[in-house]
Amino acid sequence: MAVIALILGATLYRVLGRKIGAQGDRQENYRLMAHVEKMGRRKTASNTMQPPPLPGSVQAAEEQTEYVVPQADSPLGQKLLKVATLSSKFQGKAFLEQVEEMFQKIVQAFAHTDILLLEERLTPQVFTAFQKALRQREQDGDRLHVDVKRMERLEIADITFPEEQAASCQINVLITSWQVRYAKNSHGKMVGGTESLTEFRDMWGLALIDGHWRLAETAVA
Repeated sequence: MAVIALILGATLYRVLGRKIGAQGDRQENYRLMAHVEKMGRRKTASNTMQPPPLPGSVQAAEEQTEYVVPQADSPLGQKLLKVATLSSKFQGKAFLEQVEEMFQKIVQAFAHTDILLLEERLTPQVFTAFQKALRQREQDGDRLHVDVKRMERLEIADITFPEEQAASCQINVLITSWQVRYAKNSHGKMVGGTESLTEFRDMWGLALIDGHWRLAETAVA
């Protein structure tokens, strides 16, 4: 099966700072800042792109997450119709709303070492990789801060129907969000990320396993 490079973002380093998914951990020593320097699509509030209004402002109430579902008569839309035969009551927009909720919960679970939630929402392979990263983070004495300020856009980008695997299908979702992400060591020194409001573009692969959607792959889009 073709594997799409998917990553949550640079600050979730040692797991979410490198590729995770069907082909495993290929960049074992992939360091955070090296990745940040290569993220040409990522923009901070100081760049030309204007960040969204912060929560609590008058403009913030008007900002709505955009959900992009393929047209039914398109090739991708035809695949989406097939997904509906595998998952009862499946609807594209409702699925993206579910992914939006999963995204925020999983990001926070990784930041706060919520093992139970991660085990519930991830495939076994990805969960194993997360556990390894969390153990390493604990050994290093680093602390991760993640604050998702706004979910801007979720778009169904691809759908696959893998053979000879536990998942009956996988939907890849392009996620655009605005966040504050950084990591500090035990002395309170910044070791990665930035306190600036930053745009992140991530691709998540959600696999349908026994009637439940689980995170199967992650990477920077």
